[in-house]
Amino acid sequence: MLKKSMVFLALSSLFVLSACSDDATNAYVVKVSDIVELHGEIDNRERFEQFFEHEQQGEDGTIRIVRYTI
Repeated sequence: MLKKSMVFLALSSLFVLSACSDDATNAYVVKVSDIVELHGEIDNRERFEQFFEHEQQGEDGTIRIVRYTI
């Protein structure tokens, strides 16, 4: 019984630690055209405002918003 508990604990720990890996965050590359929100600060706000103005005029457009969290 103790052996099963230890195996379960080891597998659970491995699962949790692998989910906290930095590999996923390092794989993303921010593009110049991205609108990036990081803890309340927005980079490339002008691009967002330009997009919003075009949408108000009925023009189609696309943007990509990237939000980083802790």
